[in-house]
Amino acid sequence: MKRRIAGWVLAGCCAALPAMAEEMPALGKKGNCTPCHDVDAAPGKPKLGPIFREVAKKYRGQADAEKMLMDRIAKGGGGKWGNAVMPPSSPALSEVDTKSLAQYILSLK
Repeated sequence: MKRRIAGWVLAGCCAALPAMAEEMPALGKKGNCTPCHDVDAAPGKPKLGPIFREVAKKYRGQADAEKMLMDRIAKGGGGKWGNAVMPPSSPALSEVDTKSLAQYILSLK
């Protein structure tokens, strides 16, 4: 019985992963991130800000990376990727959405 329940839980989690992956780019659109950022480089379509995979690579393994990204998403900032200044997410994302977006970015390989 325990194995059967564990199997159902595992199947449910695996089924949720694709939905989570699809949801996160929607959060990027909701926070108005997509005019300046992409998940991957789009040939012939340079953006002002870094792609999310570069952000993940730069901050991977840093203990405070999630908190720092949440703060950057919520408040904006500049100077870490050149001279451009990033505005805060607009409209403002909830703290839960901001955390989900930061976790998504840091999960990229």
